[in-house]
Order: sequence, then C-alpha cells, then structure tokens
Amino acid sequence: MEKLNNAIAAILECPNTCLLGVNRMLTDETYRAWVIRQIKDPFIRDFWENEYGNYNPRFQREAIAPIQNKLGQFLLNPVIRNIRGQVKSKVNIAFTMLTQR
Repeated sequence: MEKLNNAIAAILECPNTCLLGVNRMLTDETYRAWVIRQIKDPFIRDFWENEYGNYNPRFQREAIAPIQNKLGQFLLNPVIRNIRGQVKSKVNIAFTMLTQR
C-alpha cells in the first residue's frame, strides 16, 4: 500500500499527469526519474530515490504486481479510464453544486 500511496502522491505533485501515470511510475525508470525531479515533499522523494530505487528487480516486480492488478482492473472500464485519465478535469464539482437548484 505504501508504494501506491507514494506513487499517487508523486503524480499529484507533478503537473500534466493523471492516475494513468501510477503504473508507469512503478515500471518506467525514465518516467519515474522525470516525476522524481518535480517532487517537493522530502519523504515522498526519499522513498522513490532511496527505498524504491534500491529494490532488487525481482522484489520490485513482486511488490508492484498487486497494485498493477487492482489498478488495471479499475482502469479497465473505459468510462472510468476516460474520467480518471484526464490531466485537467472538465467537471467543476464546486461550480456544479453551487449552480444547480
């Protein structure tokens, strides 16, 4: 769970990313390095640079497999994927709640 929390927290700090970047954060070293450069939170940055970066490849695959499985199932639905895959939400919840009567 820690890996998922840190992946989401890292993605949230990075502009022009979305939930679809979580899987990529866990598997793509180049993308992960690009995101890490933009992380300001020292605890999240430390996790990615020192802890996750030092996992051996086998342990890394075993550790992320459940996350990929659950996230993959969630994002498999095209409607959910299209909503959560938006870099910028087109739905303004606050505006909708304030203007609907």
